[in-house]
Amino acid sequence: MNLDIRSARKREAEILDQLMQSYLAEFATFESVETDQTGRYVYPFLSHYWEDPNRYPFLIRCDGDIAGFALLRFEVDPVAGRQAMEMAEFFVLPQFRRSRVGTAAARHLFDLFPGRWNVRVLKSNRNAYPFWRQVISDYTGNHYNEQPPGTAVGGNYTFTFQSATDADMPDDLDDLVDY
Repeated sequence: MNLDIRSARKREAEILDQLMQSYLAEFATFESVETDQTGRYVYPFLSHYWEDPNRYPFLIRCDGDIAGFALLRFEVDPVAGRQAMEMAEFFVLPQFRRSRVGTAAARHLFDLFPGRWNVRVLKSNRNAYPFWRQVISDYTGNHYNEQPPGTAVGGNYTFTFQSATDADMPDDLDDLVDY
């Protein structure tokens, strides 16, 4: 398996938009998702990933084929008040699941952005929770925190962990990605 995870360029926004439709269609099976007048699912933040310097869009390819995407954003952790990278959205096409593509992609992204991470999983997303719990547990050697739903962050499980020390966090994250 040859895995390629790289930043999505603006000219690839349409590819990401098409993948987003598949992602949101799947999401709509367990959460309410808004549609527009043409029946397309609405994700109002996609264009922000090429406009906001604290957001990072990635395409995941496996053996040259599009396999999924990840949307990351650098934020201030609302619970701890510290800076953290958040896995805002993550999607692997069904035909690439259970082949470790998602696990390898997540690990690559964790390594690409060293420092504090937050991964939030909706309580209703029953398939994502065991995936993220296993990936993060394996990646950190069980050195992570998990906050269950119904606490300060509402209906999400929230995983927090370090992918490296904060001292390893680069001053300019733009140096890590190529748009």
